[in-house]
Amino acid sequence: MTMKTDTTSIEQRNLMLARKIMAVCQDKRAQEVLSLDMRPVCDFVDYFVIATTSNRVQMKSIAKEVAKQMKTDKARQLSRDHMQENSWVLMDYGDVVLHLFDEQAREFYCLEELWADAPRIKAG
Repeated sequence: MTMKTDTTSIEQRNLMLARKIMAVCQDKRAQEVLSLDMRPVCDFVDYFVIATTSNRVQMKSIAKEVAKQMKTDKARQLSRDHMQENSWVLMDYGDVVLHLFDEQAREFYCLEELWADAPRIKAG
């Protein structure tokens, strides 16, 4: 017996997770929080959530709270990487990926410009 996946409910869940991650970032006072709908421009992820933090303590606090919230929602974290001496934290939940940057790394990598064709998603 083959089970058919309900793609609409998966898409809705992924959007909900992206918005929840955005809300955590905003609650923890991250700057320039945005989400990109990656579905029209690539096939390896549905949403990027991107946020800027002002220091490592804030970055760690946001990452910890996102991990807690995603665990509550039973979203499995595939990987978590600290890149460039903690100037960038990447948290991969499969179809939703969080990028936490310090100001310099955000400016350098410019993901929202690199993926300028991806529609932006509003929080909530």
